[in-house]
Amino acid sequence: MLISNTLKYLPSQVLAPLSQFLSIILWTYFADEKLIGYITLITAFQELAMAMFVNWWMHYAMREYGHFKQHNQLTSFWQTSRCVIAVSSAIMVTAALLNLVLFVDNAASPTVCVLVALYAVFRARNNFNAAIASLEQQILRYSILTSIGPFVGLFIGVALLYQFGSDPLYPLLGYVLGEMLATVLAHQRQQIRLSWQPDSQTVKQALHYGLPMIGAALCAWLILQYPRYFIAGTLSLEQAGLYAVGVGLGLRIASLITMMVTPAALPLLFKLVHEQGQQAAVAQLQQNLLLLLVVLLPGLLGLYTIMPVLVPVLVEQRFVEATMQVMPWALLAGGIEAIKNGYLNHYFFIHKKTASIFIYDTAMAIAVVGLCFFMVNLFGIQGGAMATAVALAAGIGGIVLWLVLSARVCLPYINILKTVFAVTVMFLLVDKVSAATAVTALALKIFVGALSYTALMLLMFRQDISGLIRLRHSAG
Repeated sequence: MLISNTLKYLPSQVLAPLSQFLSIILWTYFADEKLIGYITLITAFQELAMAMFVNWWMHYAMREYGHFKQHNQLTSFWQTSRCVIAVSSAIMVTAALLNLVLFVDNAASPTVCVLVALYAVFRARNNFNAAIASLEQQILRYSILTSIGPFVGLFIGVALLYQFGSDPLYPLLGYVLGEMLATVLAHQRQQIRLSWQPDSQTVKQALHYGLPMIGAALCAWLILQYPRYFIAGTLSLEQAGLYAVGVGLGLRIASLITMMVTPAALPLLFKLVHEQGQQAAVAQLQQNLLLLLVVLLPGLLGLYTIMPVLVPVLVEQRFVEATMQVMPWALLAGGIEAIKNGYLNHYFFIHKKTASIFIYDTAMAIAVVGLCFFMVNLFGIQGGAMATAVALAAGIGGIVLWLVLSARVCLPYINILKTVFAVTVMFLLVDKVSAATAVTALALKIFVGALSYTALMLLMFRQDISGLIRLRHSAG
């Protein structure tokens, strides 16, 4: 079921994280270290603002949308959503401008301030509408809302940088124009007359569900982004820019891999909760984890293997050394973060125990803050990524172990072991491949890795694959 839904959303699931991955690479050629530090501090804070001020309502809306629809209460739902998103957008704008003035550029021009504000407003609106589109299986609308803004916006910004030179105004303008274009293309005329009168009971229920998620969002953001601010404050904005390239590539690659399978997972789980109950959703969650690992493990380990060949080809020469130091730890942190967001958090979402997410995110955020003081001083910018990876590994490993030992979940152990075996063989084979030129070596390593892993997985999962083919054939 998840595989079918994933294939429907695959183009948009690839394009959105791909744009973030490409942005880091392209900026190394068209911008300097300071501009990269400048822009990534703004976009990183936008992620925090979205997570704190919009996602609490968005996750509640996704969790209960089926209830509103079943009871013919969509009019009230949309009226309340309109008000909540408007208020949340206003708070986002205020927070984004404070971040700009206090932590990024205390002499920011009015134009930059306006662009930062517009970016916050359109991001909030488009992300919420994309979440609802995914529930309604509106694939084209979902794809437009999630892909056009970051992808088209990136290339507009890069074109402006190429034409007019290194200035943070141009990437910001590109992103704003991209989000505005997505809003126009995905505009949907409301079939119901909306008012500005939210349902107070719905808001109270959403706050009860979502308030812990606001704190959890801040802590989850700190886990990944605090080292960036710590480096900018204790070292320099230029060092933060160097760090941003390495950590950005690692995290974005992990996101690119996991986004191929995870966006369809949560709507499917919420649908199962309403139609078949929590036990069915928990059972599906274990299959979701397996699919995530099947894609994530070979992707991350394969990239680690080819990194010495790949990085000098991807980024401008002056960024290579710093990227090689930071990126391995960022890949590890991104992989663990993917398991947290695509598996562990989903377990607590479907059980409505969002306070648990807040507790473990808080513990890991405190660990990152403490570790940064030691690791950045000891290892430089590499220490920032190390602090994130160590905190995530300890925290997520402990929570998953507790869920297993308390029999709250039953992991697909045999299938996970098969996947780990295939990944290990792939790694050993790829590591032995060499060639005269970097491009040839890169192509050979990718070919050997893809072929060996695919062949082993087809062999070990042949019965499962045959069953899926028969099922689809009989359904057709």
